Amino acid sequence: MNTIGSHLPLFVFSIVIYLLLIVNQDSASAKTAYTNEVNDLITKSCSGTKFPNTCVSILEADPRSKAATNLKNLSRIAIEILPEKINEIVSLFTKVEKNVTDPNSKHNIAICIKVLCESYYNIKSWGIPDFDSGKYGDVKIDVNSCAISAIECRDTGTQFFSKEVETLYNFSLDIRNFMDMLSSG
Repeated sequence: MNTIGSHLPLFVFSIVIYLLLIVNQDSASAKTAYTNEVNDLITKSCSGTKFPNTCVSILEADPRSKAATNLKNLSRIAIEILPEKINEIVSLFTKVEKNVTDPNSKHNIAICIKVLCESYYNIKSWGIPDFDSGKYGDVKIDVNSCAISAIECRDTGTQFFSKEVETLYNFSLDIRNFMDMLSSG
């Protein structure tokens, strides 16, 4: 029996596996380096905000942040995230509103929904277009409507979703800080 011929398929298979492992290792190394660059950008950018932990947490959780190459890209992504966060909170309030029987709580929830929807409209209609036009001072005003909505919602005394409302407030202020950085840079 020819031993070389019988072991040749196993040898070829071993080489193919070895080459695949090398290619995957290089790809993983490149992906890790790229991810580290994005995480460094997020960490560095968020360190200049009032609530850096909130900023980092939200931006690192969003896959769009992986495409950011500078503060301007990252800020645009943050502004896109903001109305999504508002929508999430409005959905939570809308679901709970259906089951609330206390008239005062129902009224407070309705206020939260109203002010949050208004800030959603401001960001979508004004904030994003203002950003795209380079009007960072105007974006600060537009984003401020989200922070004010969060304060108004909190001030109603509703205990529902206070953590989410607080996160919205914090992230709104972080985006305002981004606008300050872009204006001064």
